[in-house]
Amino acid sequence: MNVAQLILLGIQIAEAIAAGVPEAIEAKKAIDRMLAENRDPTDEEWSALNAATAALHRRVQGEER
Repeated sequence: MNVAQLILLGIQIAEAIAAGVPEAIEAKKAIDRMLAENRDPTDEEWSALNAATAALHRRVQGEER
């Protein structure tokens, strides 16, 4: 995970948390685990984070309830 990706993901999760999207907390926990383990996401984790981020973005934008 490079710095720009981490910053973008953090901003998106913060927006989702502020909008009251509960899934954002799970995404944050996953990132916290990776940081605590001092490792990059696996391909599977990247796929899950990308899917979660896209879903969170849709919910924040009001496209999905």
